[in-house]
Amino acid sequence: LGDVIASAIYSFDPFMPAMPYLDLGAKVKFPTADEDKGLGTGAYDYTLNADLYKPLGAFALLGGVGYTFKGDIEPDGNLSSGLKLDNTVSAYVGAEYRFTDQWLAGVSGDYREAASPFAENGKEVSAYLTYRLNRQWSITGSGGSGFTNASPDIFAGLSLSYGFDAPF
Repeated sequence: LGDVIASAIYSFDPFMPAMPYLDLGAKVKFPTADEDKGLGTGAYDYTLNADLYKPLGAFALLGGVGYTFKGDIEPDGNLSSGLKLDNTVSAYVGAEYRFTDQWLAGVSGDYREAASPFAENGKEVSAYLTYRLNRQWSITGSGGSGFTNASPDIFAGLSLSYGFDAPF
């Protein structure tokens, strides 16, 4: 099991008809990954983010920026040096297509600033497919590939989302 992430997002309707939707969010990364296997830092991280979403018929354009406050790695014998990680900026752009009221697919390109001068910035491309179970619940499968040493060669994920009577 890797780190567990919990997030909360508040969505604002467009302020004027031509404007995009705005989402403001916060995330907490809980350090549940095994540090001894190099799967995590053992520290909590906190992220604030803003996302824009502009529907254009069945298509939509999306993008966003985030800022992550990195937790300090505690020294632990020979396992950790107690390295101080830098806070980071992240950004993404993407597009999606709604096939039906229940099915949605999209692609995105992501950038993540390195948390250390000894690491590279992360650059990835991903695709996802979402199935809406009902007005509140949806399930998303995703996968992708990275372009730098700081990104995974390939990755996959599955998420279950709940929205308070949220639009798709």
